[in-house]
Amino acid sequence: MIGNAEFYHTMRYLILLFYFFHGSNAIAQEVLTKVNGGTSWVDPSPLLCRDSRGYAQSISSGSYIDVKYTFESFDIGANFNLPAGELTISEEGYYLITASIGWNRGNGSNQTSNGTRSIRLIKNGTNVICENSDYGSGVMVSQLSVIVYSDGNDKFKVQAWQNSSHSHNIGGTSSSDPNTTFSALKVH
Repeated sequence: MIGNAEFYHTMRYLILLFYFFHGSNAIAQEVLTKVNGGTSWVDPSPLLCRDSRGYAQSISSGSYIDVKYTFESFDIGANFNLPAGELTISEEGYYLITASIGWNRGNGSNQTSNGTRSIRLIKNGTNVICENSDYGSGVMVSQLSVIVYSDGNDKFKVQAWQNSSHSHNIGGTSSSDPNTTFSALKVH
C-alpha cells in the first residue's frame, strides 16, 4: 500500500503526462502542487515543451544530422532553442524526453529506396543517451522515449541518420508535421 504523499505525486505525474501528450499548455500550467505542509498551493512550473518540424529537412545518407524544428506548440520557461533544435535544462531533476522523426519518401527517382533510418538523443554535444533504428523503405516513423537525469547544466538534441545511399527528407509540407516532434517534461 502506498502512502498519501506517494499517491499524490503519482497522480500529479499522471495528470501532467495526460496534458503533456495532449498539447495543452494552459491546462498543464494550472496543475498545482501543495507546499508548506499542505497549507498553500503553488504552480510547479515544470519544464514543458512540445516542438515539431514543418517543411522538409534533407538528411543525406551516412551522416548524423541535427534535427531542426520550425513550430513550437508551447515552451514553458523558454528552455528550447527552436532553430538550433536544442533543449537546455537548467534545473536538476529527471526528465521524460520523447522524439519522433517522420521520414518522407526518397528524393527524385529514389522514392522507395531501402535502408536503415535512425533517431538518437545526444547530451551535451557528444554523449549518445538513446538510439533507435528501423529498416525499411518509403514513408517511416522513428521514435524514442527515455527518462534522463540532469544536474541542471545539460543540453539535449535529436539527430537523424539514414543509409539508403540517397537523401531523404524529414518533416512535412506544412507548418507542423505531426510525425517529427520533440517533447520534454520534468517528472521529478
